Amino acid sequence: MILSLLNPRALNKCDVYIALWCLYFLQGVLYPVGGFVSQSLLMGLLVYSLYFLFYANSHYVMPSYYKGLNALLGIFICYGVFMLLIHGSKIYSPMGQSIVTKNYLQIILSSFLPLYPLYVFAKEGLLTTRRMRVWTILFFIVATACFFREERERLSRLILEGSQAEEVTNNSGYTMLTLIPLLVLFKRWPIIQYIGLGFIMYFVTIAMKRGAIIVGVLCLVYFLYSTFRNSSSKTKFGLILLTCCIAYIGSAFISDYAENSAYMQSRIEDTKAGNTSGRDVYYNALWNHFLTESGPVEMIIGNGAEGAFYSVGYIAHNDWLEILLGQGLLGVLIYIIYWTVFLKTWKNALNPDVKIIVGIVFLMFFTKTFFSMSYQTMTIYSNAILALCLSGNFNNEE
Repeated sequence: MILSLLNPRALNKCDVYIALWCLYFLQGVLYPVGGFVSQSLLMGLLVYSLYFLFYANSHYVMPSYYKGLNALLGIFICYGVFMLLIHGSKIYSPMGQSIVTKNYLQIILSSFLPLYPLYVFAKEGLLTTRRMRVWTILFFIVATACFFREERERLSRLILEGSQAEEVTNNSGYTMLTLIPLLVLFKRWPIIQYIGLGFIMYFVTIAMKRGAIIVGVLCLVYFLYSTFRNSSSKTKFGLILLTCCIAYIGSAFISDYAENSAYMQSRIEDTKAGNTSGRDVYYNALWNHFLTESGPVEMIIGNGAEGAFYSVGYIAHNDWLEILLGQGLLGVLIYIIYWTVFLKTWKNALNPDVKIIVGIVFLMFFTKTFFSMSYQTMTIYSNAILALCLSGNFNNEE
């Protein structure tokens, strides 16, 4: 199957689309970051995906999840365009710091727009469960390469600043987590699932992002519980043994790693001491600004895209506060609607495997809303499997 995908004659437009996103993410590995190649790829993919936003909504009766997503994307796009018109190429904080305004739309559109063409491709039979298994293997390779690229870049920056650090926190730990729902595709091969889970959690651990570890453990528990509950009596004993083996190996690795890693020890001590990496300062400043500095209009419609940075000078690291300062109570209401529809999609799923996949994606990104920027970090990995599930053409038996 892998060889057939590598054969140009066997490729379809969905394969090309996914491959181009993977190529884009491999900037810094295969070609320079932020250059002509990456910018051309991104703009081409976003324009193509934007076309499918309109195509999907006009040619299909979209699932309720997409109706919530349409509303959320609509408000983000309106505010992003308005920011470009008002502020130009850069927006400044009260302290004089600046960020590039176009990045706001680029990041959000890159996060959500692929869900539309992937849904259409799944409806047309171009994205199938069997094909997704092949892409899962390639996704693991791409995600791993990106992980080491980010680690290398962060270490290089620290060295330039005069630091002698040998370990860093790596945001790609969150990206590795988005591979977990894809492992449901291998339910007939439990050993592959458990090797994949071990592989993912290894990278999440060495990434040393406390939020990613919390989300990872939550998704891992849900995955194992759901898999066990849906298994036949014959396979449950084997799953228990595999789980015990993975738990033993994992705990031994973490214990040894923590003992030999000064940086991980410091992260553990920071957690025990209640060190939130400055988030308590950000949260208090942003919340107080909303309560004391915002007028009725700002409370309702916010301060505009990047409102937290523009008004207070902080990136919220919390979706709810970021939207509250940016899009006001109107934005928060739309965000609540989006997650409510997402939750109903999970609860109403009839196919057991679809229920597990949608549940993992929901738990992963909803939990992340409270201590990171969830709506900016959907990946092609999670988007592909989610779109396939929402299309109604998911068949894990093929």
